[in-house]
Amino acid sequence: MKKPALTTREVRFVAGNVAVEYRAGADKTPAAFTGDAIVCGSRSRNLGGFYEVIDPSALNEADMSDVVGLFNHNNDILLGRNTSATLTLSRTAGGGLAYRIAYDALDPDHVRVMRKIERGDVVGSSFAFRVPEGGDTWVKEEGDPDCYL
Repeated sequence: MKKPALTTREVRFVAGNVAVEYRAGADKTPAAFTGDAIVCGSRSRNLGGFYEVIDPSALNEADMSDVVGLFNHNNDILLGRNTSATLTLSRTAGGGLAYRIAYDALDPDHVRVMRKIERGDVVGSSFAFRVPEGGDTWVKEEGDPDCYL
């Protein structure tokens, strides 16, 4: 069976759920970056004339064989990868996707990002994806002739 063509790369931001996990003990040694990469069933902010709600089944057939954790989608700031077990992915109760990136104090990128999270400068996560052609649906929202859901 031929795979469907993919659309262009899309990027979405998830506000609020990025955190630092610390090791047990009084010294507050960082253990990992954690957060939600994808939240399902929740209406996005206005994305320019449309809102988006990600269906919990959207990830059922997603290829997650080689997922990378990047800072600001920059390939030069690789924080973790699931194929090397430095990035762990798990499905959330709502069908979304949570991540955990093991902290490496010897990696200067980890140190920089950790400080930004601890200071409160980093306030969320984002994810990039491609949708197979015909893999999305659009519905006009009641009461708003110019906005799609």
